[in-house]
Amino acid sequence: MCIFLRGTESPSMDRHYENQRHNADNTDEKTERAWYIRMRRIMEEMDRFCSVCDVDDRDFRFLDLGCCPGGFSSCVLDKNPRATGFGISLSPQEGGHSFLMDENLLNRYSIMFANMARFELGPNSDLDSLPIPAESFDLVIMDAHHLRNQPHMAAHKVYTSQLILGLKAVKIGGSIVLRLHRLESDYSACLIYLLDKVSCEIRTFKPMTMHKDRGSFYVIARGVGLDNYRRLSFERQTRLLHAMDPFRALWANLGEEGSERRLVAEDLNFIISVDDLVKEYTYRLGRLGRKIWEIQARTLESLFKARGVIVD
Repeated sequence: MCIFLRGTESPSMDRHYENQRHNADNTDEKTERAWYIRMRRIMEEMDRFCSVCDVDDRDFRFLDLGCCPGGFSSCVLDKNPRATGFGISLSPQEGGHSFLMDENLLNRYSIMFANMARFELGPNSDLDSLPIPAESFDLVIMDAHHLRNQPHMAAHKVYTSQLILGLKAVKIGGSIVLRLHRLESDYSACLIYLLDKVSCEIRTFKPMTMHKDRGSFYVIARGVGLDNYRRLSFERQTRLLHAMDPFRALWANLGEEGSERRLVAEDLNFIISVDDLVKEYTYRLGRLGRKIWEIQARTLESLFKARGVIVD
């Protein structure tokens, strides 16, 4: 049996993941600080793997969506003295994480506490106007995730909102860091395909600090809108631009707070259909996913053995 499915039949593993969810949903100052430190370490790992924290010897602006508790942003600011950042995160009063950035970094950083799904991101919207100008950031980090203390149906609205904000904000030639789940899923595969087609380089990354035993991973796209020789690419810029209106229409179609319905695979047909994805992109996706799956499989095998779960 596939090792990724084995844990779903184990009461021991059920308890393990239930404890993780409980700890994530019931944080105190100590656990928030631990989360902040882990996020810093993830960005440190990522920057060693594929430099994302600076651009030559010039000013560097970055956007961190879902920024709290601030670990990613703190790491970027520490690594790059010329960096300035802007973060958006759900406020603690609405159930979001606390903001824990060190005081010595605050003069180069601004934060807005807001629900991203309530910005004016779709047609005929009377919500809050966008707080960021288009194509203004060298790096966009999209690590926002659905909190279990929020309505369940809001998850897909949050993810779609984040994509619209992030894709609109990144500069031509800039980089995107996007957290996804289950690389083999239709949703993740379509977004990887899109980033692959609009960037000069794309890599997948699974940190050792966190997420080793889970389906979570990061996609790093560099040189957005550039060709493989890092020259301006009209084709790639046009492909990205043409994706924005369908994303906005999807955002509106999901309803307020995502109340209308969930995302389905067909919603991303404007990127590529699942049938075409299978025909055209399976080999490429497999190469991008191989290391991700290997790390998760090894970690799960060790975890299962430690908890007495039999692996065939």
